[in-house]
Amino acid sequence: FRVLSLLNNQRDIVTGLVSNGRLEAADGEKILGLFLNTLPLRLELSGGLWSDLVKQAFDVERECLSWRRYPLAELQKSGQPLFDTAFNF
Repeated sequence: FRVLSLLNNQRDIVTGLVSNGRLEAADGEKILGLFLNTLPLRLELSGGLWSDLVKQAFDVERECLSWRRYPLAELQKSGQPLFDTAFNF
């Protein structure tokens, strides 16, 4: 986030976070297919320490967990771009 902030000269950063959307049901691991989904992740940098940024990013990502299966296509219906970068790790 800090690098994106520096490159774009902005403190308010929105990027895509790729997450695993595999079913958490019995035998879910046996279902074949790609179960990835990308959601926008927004973070406003406070300009503090790196440790503050890590905690802030962790908190925001944890808040998004319940939405990890919400289809990106639904969010994109407005036709406006949501983000230009994405993290997948």
